[in-house]
Amino acid sequence: MKFIFIQKHPVLQAFAALSLLWLSACNSDDLRFEPQILAPIARGELGLESFPAFQEEVFTFNQNPGLPTSAIPIIVPPISGLSTAPSNFDLDNSPIQEIGFAQLTLLGNLRNPFGVPLSQGLRIIIRDRNTNAVVISHTSTAQIAPGATYEFAENITQGTLTPNLQMLIEEISTPGSNGQLVNMGDGNIRIELRVGVPRIRYVDIRPNSSGNLNTEADFDFGLGDNANVSGTLTLRLANKVSMELEVNLAFLDADDRVVGNLTTPPINMPAGTAANPTNREVTVDVAPILNAMRETQKIRITTAYRNTAPQVVRIENTNTLDFRIIGDFKTQIGN
Repeated sequence: MKFIFIQKHPVLQAFAALSLLWLSACNSDDLRFEPQILAPIARGELGLESFPAFQEEVFTFNQNPGLPTSAIPIIVPPISGLSTAPSNFDLDNSPIQEIGFAQLTLLGNLRNPFGVPLSQGLRIIIRDRNTNAVVISHTSTAQIAPGATYEFAENITQGTLTPNLQMLIEEISTPGSNGQLVNMGDGNIRIELRVGVPRIRYVDIRPNSSGNLNTEADFDFGLGDNANVSGTLTLRLANKVSMELEVNLAFLDADDRVVGNLTTPPINMPAGTAANPTNREVTVDVAPILNAMRETQKIRITTAYRNTAPQVVRIENTNTLDFRIIGDFKTQIGN
């Protein structure tokens, strides 16, 4: 999840420069500089790019191709045409029912634990376990030496992805040990996979399901330690998603610790649409959160979504949560 667009307004940084110029031009012992400004500090939208879509998780599998194993070294003859049993991805509890993608990326690595090489041409397959339709596959382009790790990547365009995924390896062959005694290990090929969807067309959310989305962006209010800042911060939200949302905006320091919240408690937003969004606004006095604003190095927006409808809800490009943070500040520098 990410900010599509975020902008720090330069006016706060300008306060310090203006005050230094003003103070250097004055000789009075009773100095008071109080500029005031109303301006947007940050704005953006959370949409399809905000859904994790599996790219934050690495899936690990141990696949047994049926090669001979033994507690002692053995001679292995040439073998071909082996396959592993399918293994399911652990996604059954996902609130996502289907993702329509414009681009999908498969990144992976496969370790050969055997004392014999694995021949070029083995096929790694990811398919839908309900239909057996192949979503994406990769055919190895080189022989994998004993103990070596083979890394690979595949990209495809246009398709659909569901949580009902499984993987298997086909066309496993080896030239054998050439008459030499070798250790064959525990018989399992270890494979790690990361499925990423950098370009999403739509996301279908299951009926009566919920989930959480988080996004962070680097952010610095630019407040100096000596400036006495007063005024308000306003968060304006427009929900164009046809699901209920609960939104919280937190301030994080350089160590990713939460030092304050703009929304306490979180803002509840009924479902909206692109044509008829649900709007909410919250305004807070900066005095209780001023120290948190001084420490802020990141902003985190946490959004809990709930599909309470008995049918699937589809999220498309026009369905976004739009936000704007506005500052109405007065800064006093001097006596």
